[in-house]
Amino acid sequence: MPVRPVPSAPVDPGRALIVGGLWMTAACGMLALLAAEIRMAAQHVHPLEVVFFRNLFGVVLMVPMLRRLPLPYDFRRRWTLFGLRGLTSFLAMSTWFFAVATIPLADAVALNFTLPLFATLLAVITLGETVRARRWTALAVGFAGTLVVLRPGFTEVSAGTIAALASALFMASSAISIRRMAAHDGPAVITFWSNIVMTPISLIPAAFVWTWPGWEGWAWLLLVGATAIIAQIFLSRAYAAAPTSAVMPFDFTRLPFAVLIGLAFFDEVPDPWTLVGATVIIGS
Repeated sequence: MPVRPVPSAPVDPGRALIVGGLWMTAACGMLALLAAEIRMAAQHVHPLEVVFFRNLFGVVLMVPMLRRLPLPYDFRRRWTLFGLRGLTSFLAMSTWFFAVATIPLADAVALNFTLPLFATLLAVITLGETVRARRWTALAVGFAGTLVVLRPGFTEVSAGTIAALASALFMASSAISIRRMAAHDGPAVITFWSNIVMTPISLIPAAFVWTWPGWEGWAWLLLVGATAIIAQIFLSRAYAAAPTSAVMPFDFTRLPFAVLIGLAFFDEVPDPWTLVGATVIIGS
């Protein structure tokens, strides 16, 4: 008689949500810590160098995963998408690293919450997605919250705040390109080859501001690379444990983590308007 496979135990949705939420919260804590490490590394070398080493260490740390990737890989099939994703990711990373190095962490994270707003607009423009009136209203509310954080005319809009907004726009562009690539390749392939593309791209501008770090600088750069990988692992576990729509609300825990880390390590007291604006953006 053929042996019937033993059916797997049904997954408890409640438990899956708890597990996914915990992994997502842990990932957000690591991302907030990563922002602080980027700021410390940027005190030793230019932020563009930090971007380069982040990408380089990302490639090195992913080498053990090569055996899981389809090799040889015909990179020529989608070199345009990989190039676009590499360029937008480099721009997103560069502007984000500059932002967290120059403005309060809470401000940078609050402005980064505009990413879904930019992603929606880009999806309409580039993918032809249909957005209903309710979503357009939410977009308007979200951008109003952005103005509350920026308060143009009442406070100086610094290069760091502009960089934080630009990083959200470029992150949204990168997300759109990933969405196209995901139809053909898995996450490991996209991540590995995107890092391969971003490493030489980020080396070019870094070469113009290059200074060799000291021992302390190397330590911070290694921490940046390691923390980024750990955050990615936590994110992957969160998305594997529960549906994306269920774990994404936990992404907003990045703000309290950023507030706590900014206060503990940099004596940054968050501006009340930043918290109000962030609440409006999140609520949209």
